[in-house]
Amino acid sequence: MSSTGQSRTATLDLTIAEPNPALTKGAAPGTVSGGETVTFTVTFTNTNATAVTRGWEPYLEDVLPARYQNPGLISATLSRGAQDVSGCAGVSSQTVAVDLTGSGPGCLPAAERYLGPGENVVLIYTATVDPEVGLKETVLWYKDQGWI
Repeated sequence: MSSTGQSRTATLDLTIAEPNPALTKGAAPGTVSGGETVTFTVTFTNTNATAVTRGWEPYLEDVLPARYQNPGLISATLSRGAQDVSGCAGVSSQTVAVDLTGSGPGCLPAAERYLGPGENVVLIYTATVDPEVGLKETVLWYKDQGWI
């Protein structure tokens, strides 16, 4: 018997879809003096681009330096149906966060804990600038976000 030397090849084109997070931040007013209140708006978006899929269990955390005092949550809103997700948000010391993995009152059922392409979570909160902040002193503002 002799071998026929047969072989097979195949080509397969794949598109890999992943979430594509983006973060925008704003503060108003942009210039303040010590003792004044600043309103912060943080928007965490799963952009609507080619090959973008749902981002499951988004988590957004904003850590303020000590020069911002008494942070207080105003709202947390998921763009899908303008859902109030403040029950998934909170303030702990200098950290303001929204965690859509939560199961408490005001959080989402497990099957809805995602950001679809083009959807976002908007976190709005306030903080008071330390009265001891000096003239023309810059106070930095940090960020952290991701998928759990």
